[in-house]
Amino acid sequence: MVAANGTQTLDALRQEARTDTRERILEAAYGCIARVGLARTTVEDVAKAAGLSRQTIYRYYLSKDHLVMALVLREEEKFLDGARAAFARADDLRAGLEDAIAFCLRFAREHPLLDRLLAMDSETLLPYLTLEGLGPRGPSRRGGRRARARDPVPRPQPVPTPDRGRGP
Repeated sequence: MVAANGTQTLDALRQEARTDTRERILEAAYGCIARVGLARTTVEDVAKAAGLSRQTIYRYYLSKDHLVMALVLREEEKFLDGARAAFARADDLRAGLEDAIAFCLRFAREHPLLDRLLAMDSETLLPYLTLEGLGPRGPSRRGGRRARARDPVPRPQPVPTPDRGRGP
């Protein structure tokens, strides 16, 4: 928001600073995870890399899981933006699909963090990439069953089929 005299308001400056800090934390997390892996990265490592205190990290992200989810979502957004742009540049549907698929394959193959995590930390990464590992408080490190136990949304149950009196 810009004041009448052309300067930014205090609220706009604060919001910009929060956005910059959030991005700085995500970049630091990206670097730490790329360097030592997801399982070995701590919030303290991220704080040191970002030049911030642990308390500041926790002010923006409630836990390491929330921080990693934010990082995954940021990278996912880059992926989706790239696929959309590749599709939009094409003149027809077929060419658009081909370009978008080629982008997706290139992105997955060339993404330095994704490649490293899939090779070295796949069990730690997997809950962040699937719905099975998500509960109301973020990813569950113990996998699907524990996450489902905390999940407030009931899962559909199989419908029993009526016995029509046929024998075996």
